Amino acid sequence: ILLSGLHFEAPDGGLWLGDAELASLRKTRTLEVICDNSVPRKLTDIRRLTSRLPGRGVGRLWQGDFERTLLTMVYTAQRAMASTTDHQRDVWAESLVSLYEAIKEDLVEAR
Repeated sequence: ILLSGLHFEAPDGGLWLGDAELASLRKTRTLEVICDNSVPRKLTDIRRLTSRLPGRGVGRLWQGDFERTLLTMVYTAQRAMASTTDHQRDVWAESLVSLYEAIKEDLVEAR
């Protein structure tokens, strides 16, 4: 679903998927509920999430935290790409890198 063109910023504020057939699947609706309820949308909330991730005194991620962090990375990457100024793009990109580093650290410790 993520690779087929999922966008977090649909005109109605929810998720948007270009493939109507895929968008109608139950799994897609489940993903939409998960994203609406657990993916932070404000930079301050994303930074708060990042500060609570591995390497910041928390330890390994639970499965739900790992998935939420990955979905937040997708959202953050989309926001960085859609930014209209270099400053906005840089701020979103920094958040994306912080999320990536936390995920990478979690995966390396899993060995």
